[in-house]
Amino acid sequence: MIDLDHFKSVNDRFGHPVGDRVLATLAALLRRRLASVDTIGRYGGEEFVVLFEGLPEPEVLHLMGRVLEEFRGIDLEAPGKPAFRATFSAGVAMLEEGMTLDAWKKAADDALYAAKAAGRNRITSHAAAPAASGPAPRRPA
Repeated sequence: MIDLDHFKSVNDRFGHPVGDRVLATLAALLRRRLASVDTIGRYGGEEFVVLFEGLPEPEVLHLMGRVLEEFRGIDLEAPGKPAFRATFSAGVAMLEEGMTLDAWKKAADDALYAAKAAGRNRITSHAAAPAASGPAPRRPA
């Protein structure tokens, strides 16, 4: 699960058309860097979900780290304003045998929340994220 960091401030500072271009830039980068068997989808707002087929967790973390590095180095354009850069945070959760879809989504969301709580601009594995008790806390935007 991927969430653009401080995306509301991008829309507030530069307008929604620029925000839409930031989303499109990330989507295009994901399509270029991931395998054709991987599934990329917009989950809502500024969130994306990527399903990796057949990759072990260390490879997913490495690949997503490379995508993050490339994305945060892209100069993004806003009419009449200096170029700016954006980052994202991501949570990785492996589908384990017997795991429900809801449990899998919660594991990815918990890992994403841990990445944001640790300062954003990073990828966190559910296996390494602190265990959450009760309902998932609301993620900061």
